[in-house]
Formats: sequence, C-alpha cells, structure tokens
Amino acid sequence: PVVNWEPIVAPPPTRPKVPYEPPHWAQAGSGLFCFEVLRGGLHIDTVRMRSADPSIMFVSVGRADCDIVCAHASVSRYHAVLQFGSPRNDPNVVFAAKPTGEPVVMYIFDLGSTHGTRINKRVIPVKKFVATYEGDHVTFGESSRIYVVSRHGANPAERSVANGAA
Repeated sequence: PVVNWEPIVAPPPTRPKVPYEPPHWAQAGSGLFCFEVLRGGLHIDTVRMRSADPSIMFVSVGRADCDIVCAHASVSRYHAVLQFGSPRNDPNVVFAAKPTGEPVVMYIFDLGSTHGTRINKRVIPVKKFVATYEGDHVTFGESSRIYVVSRHGANPAERSVANGAA
C-alpha cells in the first residue's frame, strides 16, 4: 500500500501573555541587546534578545511562560520586562538614560515581583522603568546568576578585541 505523508506544520510561535502593556514611547529594539550570563564568576550563557519579528518592543522575564525563563524559585512567574525605547516626560521612568547618542535604550520594569530585581546590587523600584547601560549587572530574585547587559550582541572577548584590549 502507498502511504501519503503530510508534513506536520507547527503552529506559529506565540508570545507569552504577560500582564503588561508597553508605554506609548516603546520602540522595537530587541535585536540590539543581549545578556551575558555569569554564575560563580564564570560565563555560562549568552541570551540574545533577537526575534524573528523585528517589531518586538519588550522581552518578558519570569519563572515560566516568558521570553527569558529563570528557573530559580525566588523568580516570580511574571517577574520583569525589558522595555526598549526612548521615553519623554513619563512619570514612571525613574532613572532616565544617560545621553549616549543611542536611539533606543533598554529599561527594566519590575512587574511587582516578590523578591525584587537588582541592577548593580541595588533593588529597583517596582513598576518603574529603570535604564540599563552596557556592563550593568542585573539579578532577578535571589538567583545567583548575573545577567550582564551588552549591546549589539558582542560577547566580552569580542568587545575587548574590538577595543584593542587584551
């Protein structure tokens, strides 16, 4: 007998349903940033915030059903959002970006997590946008993993070679 095989077509990937609405100043920018992940001082991973959809304006972080999943028990289900854009006159922006000349900046917005989000060991305010800069250390909850902010996806070795450092 002849069997006709039909390819199984997977449904298109859907974005997680995060309890968050992007601000009016949101811009696409996920392809501009990545996290270098450190644990115990060692580089263990690179999280590239690239998407097949160039219009993605934010990336969700949480314990499950998020763009970036952190399995640590102290990370809330919907913990934080990485928001891209250039805000102007928004009362929810606590720390405005330094004038870097970059058109899009990455902000962290803690969604009301139980154990907080830290940038460079300082707890950030809940439900406020806090700007990040190249080299900032971000931690979610009590996880020992450190997420180092990097622009344009260059890893530390590539940056040091590009800057002429050894």
